Amino acid sequence: MGVGQHTGRLLAELGDLAGIDLTPDPEGVATVLLDGVRISLECPEESPFLYLHAALWRLGPDRGREIEEAMRANLFGLPLSGAWLALDGTSDEVVLCSAARSAGLAPDDLAALIEATAVAARDLQARRTAPDAEAEVAPVLDGPGWIRI
Repeated sequence: MGVGQHTGRLLAELGDLAGIDLTPDPEGVATVLLDGVRISLECPEESPFLYLHAALWRLGPDRGREIEEAMRANLFGLPLSGAWLALDGTSDEVVLCSAARSAGLAPDDLAALIEATAVAARDLQARRTAPDAEAEVAPVLDGPGWIRI
């Protein structure tokens, strides 16, 4: 796996602007640490997308409840549009994932995506440590067959 030419240039430009090394590793993954959130960026050569992912938490002994919590968040509950949660089978971590078309992406756009991913990851981690906020959420149905938006 490698990084497409455009993405390689994009990472180099952003790295120069930020004063950090965003050179991808041999697997084609560049990693940035922002406000305590480790975000991995990768763009396989054959893909038109740049993928961002950040590990949120490792599953504990109550795996079923934690996976259910993550799946509930996947349904309109994520603070980052177009993002999804996945389970890394190797590390047993719940991971926040997103993708963006790499063509036409400028360094400022990528910086904004990285920042949005970090903000979303911190938000999701904070929700896990907050008191049971779901107990106070109003019901979704407002009438027979209608979803309140």
